[in-house]
Parts: sequence; C-alpha cells; structure tokens
Amino acid sequence: MSLKTVFKYFQYEGSLPFYVSVESPSFIRRGETLGIRLLFINNLQVDTMGLIILEASDDYCFVETEAHGEVAHYHPSLVCAEKHHMVTVNNF
Repeated sequence: MSLKTVFKYFQYEGSLPFYVSVESPSFIRRGETLGIRLLFINNLQVDTMGLIILEASDDYCFVETEAHGEVAHYHPSLVCAEKHHMVTVNNF
C-alpha cells in the first residue's frame, strides 16, 4: 500500500442535468381514479421546456380538471383522447 499527495483537485458534479420523478400508487382497484404526480428537476443553467404526452387508449380516460385543479367528484368531466401538456421548468 502506498500514499500519494495530489496537488490538483477536481470538482465532480454527479447530479443529472434534467430529470423527471414520477409518484404513483403501487396498485389500484378497477374503476378507481388514479392520480400520478410528476416532479421536474432542472439543474441546467437555462430554463427548459418539456412536453408531456398522455396517449389515448380504449382502456382508460383522463379526468379533466377545472380552474384551480378542482374536480366534480361525483360526475367528473372525462376525456378519452390524447392530451399534450407543455411545461416550463425554471433553473435553480
């Protein structure tokens, strides 16, 4: 075993420049409304835009939220088509 002195040091940044964290329940029951949370993290030097595409399917529909994220729980407005959401993620 040997010991060496290093006179130069290097700074290493190991975080990803841009990524998305997804939170969802591990299981649901048939007919239950599912909520999924997306968290966008931007470690870049500039603001970044992202496009979220929710693909259409015959197996499910999307609940349309009203102003301020409100939903009519007993009769929600459903959309059974593809949805696109453009989000801007500010840098830190």
